[in-house]
Amino acid sequence: MSNVRVGWIDMLRGLAVLLVAAVHIQAPLAERVPETPKFVILAGNSIRPFRMPLLFFLSGLFLPASLKKRPKRYVMGKVKSLVWPFILWTAITIVLLWEIHWIHRPKVLLTGLHHLWFLAVLIAYYAVAPLGRCIPFAAWLLPLLVFAHFAQQTHLERYLWFAIFFFAGAVLASRASAWQGLSWPLPALLLCFAGVWALIAAFDWKLRTEFSLFSFPAVISCILGLVWLAPRLPRSSFLEWVGRGSIVVYLTNLITITIAARLLHTFGIEQVWANVAALLFAGLLIPISLIPLKSTTLFVWPSKQMVRRSDGE
Repeated sequence: MSNVRVGWIDMLRGLAVLLVAAVHIQAPLAERVPETPKFVILAGNSIRPFRMPLLFFLSGLFLPASLKKRPKRYVMGKVKSLVWPFILWTAITIVLLWEIHWIHRPKVLLTGLHHLWFLAVLIAYYAVAPLGRCIPFAAWLLPLLVFAHFAQQTHLERYLWFAIFFFAGAVLASRASAWQGLSWPLPALLLCFAGVWALIAAFDWKLRTEFSLFSFPAVISCILGLVWLAPRLPRSSFLEWVGRGSIVVYLTNLITITIAARLLHTFGIEQVWANVAALLFAGLLIPISLIPLKSTTLFVWPSKQMVRRSDGE
């Protein structure tokens, strides 16, 4: 990938993970603080359907390159970057949130406790992805969409729905430059359609939460529109930096937000400004400040180079 291409991917990934944190911040505000301005709630509602599909799509863009690696390197790479943080942060989440009862629910732990479902789902996708060498990913998309629609309210719903966007990213990986080279009318139309749908979904709980044939056109329109638009925007070194450390922000923000919300509740603090300030600090500033730790054992299994460097020190 060229620097420009990696730049826009990192920028979108940074935007997506910050939107994830923003929705996590909005939840306790809506739940605990009746005076929370309605526009804050509606803004969170409108972005809710798009943020996770965008993250999965961006991850899928790198899948074809990953599959070119030798099987052992492919497997070990995912063990180090996905399985290890999944196991470690399951333990960290249980301890920091003091939710020891989950130890007796192995099914919940395996499918992802709280926000860790994202890693569990990614691990499953990378496990089946080598089948793409035999059956092109483009042939997977329509069956996945149909199955996801009819699997609503089942334990397979989440796996099938987000798989559409992950493998759609893999399909577009070799076609991204051609798509971004299109003139503006079609991408602009897609973004307008997604924007109108998001506005309607902000007031309709079912529309913004269901994984179905009816929400797919708007979500994929938003993603394709953003992929077209991103290289045309001024590059944001901050968003790119956040994007490169998105795993840190994702794994930490829900924990820090939950702890902050519990403290606010314990001390009976209900003022809107105090809750907003505390949750922004906990959900954005703390996770972002931890990004420099992205290459440590907290977030990735140490490579031989890291071990040798540590020994040398």
